[in-house]
Amino acid sequence: MPPFRHYQPLGIILAVMPWNFPFNPSLSASPPALMAGNVGLLKHTSNVPQCALAIEGSLKRQDCLQESSNFTSIGSQRVAAIIADPRVKAATLTGSEPAGSGLLTAAGKQIKKTVLGLGKRSIYCHAECRHRSGC
Repeated sequence: MPPFRHYQPLGIILAVMPWNFPFNPSLSASPPALMAGNVGLLKHTSNVPQCALAIEGSLKRQDCLQESSNFTSIGSQRVAAIIADPRVKAATLTGSEPAGSGLLTAAGKQIKKTVLGLGKRSIYCHAECRHRSGC
């Protein structure tokens, strides 16, 4: 039998979005993840809650938002607890280096896949684990 690749959804993916450019990163990253069968959990910074509500409203009006995506309005201090939840399988952040460092530290403790967009630099961090179930 020839070799082949089989792709399966990861599960819940946390996306932390920036305050200064809140629409494009959310709308460009979400569709591929959702089409792949993942569940999205979008967390905007707390000073742009109307942006998250506008995105959610737009997706609902277009009948694109079912139970595969959720918008949360929480402070940044709760992000580590969400990443620690075993149902969350990966995290992504577009934002500052301090915010990226915090998210990467929390995800690293849990050995979770992470993608960071830090200002003008993008860093892809990928953790593979073969000894823990659920990775």
